[in-house]
Amino acid sequence: MSYYFKNLQPGVDESSSEDELEQMLHGKQRADDASSEDDELSSLTFGSLKKAEDALQREEAHEAVHNRARAEARPRGSARSRQEASDSEDSSDSEAGFFEEDDRRRASGARRHKHAPSEQSAKRPVSKVRQIPGLESARREEPQPDIRFDKSLGRAEDLAKVRSNYRFLDDYRQQEISELSALLADKKFLRKASEREVQQLQQRLTSMRSRLQTVQNRDTERQVLRDYERSINQGNKTKFHLKKSEQKKVVQKWKFDHMKARQRDKVMERKRKKLRGKEFRSFEFHRK
Repeated sequence: MSYYFKNLQPGVDESSSEDELEQMLHGKQRADDASSEDDELSSLTFGSLKKAEDALQREEAHEAVHNRARAEARPRGSARSRQEASDSEDSSDSEAGFFEEDDRRRASGARRHKHAPSEQSAKRPVSKVRQIPGLESARREEPQPDIRFDKSLGRAEDLAKVRSNYRFLDDYRQQEISELSALLADKKFLRKASEREVQQLQQRLTSMRSRLQTVQNRDTERQVLRDYERSINQGNKTKFHLKKSEQKKVVQKWKFDHMKARQRDKVMERKRKKLRGKEFRSFEFHRK
């Protein structure tokens, strides 16, 4: 570089002035090249531009067909390897995301309060029947079994023995029946209570009386059979036990003997109606 292009200003470095001069020259050269390219593009015709565009499209189509044929010619193993590679990449990405999420959860839960609500992933589907702690449904609750009547203990319970052990409950049942009867006989209570409540109490009283009467009838039948078997086995060395059919006859005979005259007449009338119905159904014109 000649002496006249040097910067003679005091306190300014010569190398920096030379760099600035070179940048100015290069910028001028790029501007000249750009102007020359613009002149060349402006001189092109539309026909030549159309031919160039068609040529580019033909080359792109030819390259696409060539790539497709080359892909079809590859063996299946390569496709499988590509699939495995893509699967491995996906799994690695998912594992990376999982570990990142785990790290974030661990970092956020390091100082969690002990009374903070529990968190659960939103990706898990919510069940239709939700388990609410402390709120048990009545269907799932099973009553506590009574071990005194449990058949899994290895022996069958004797109902007569159970009845003898709990015979004292009859006094409580009779007391409840008397109290409920007195309540229904109270006119003040009947004026205050609704008709529906009175009907429910009457049905309850009827049910309690029927239940107590059934238990007492069973006790009576059991006692009658015991006395009859004791009488027939009085002089025998081997005990004789009645069959079910014979037991029923013995009980019916005892009931008939201990009935009142009016009750006996009603029973005989019902029996006669039953026999007449059987005879009437046995006639020829009733048969098909």
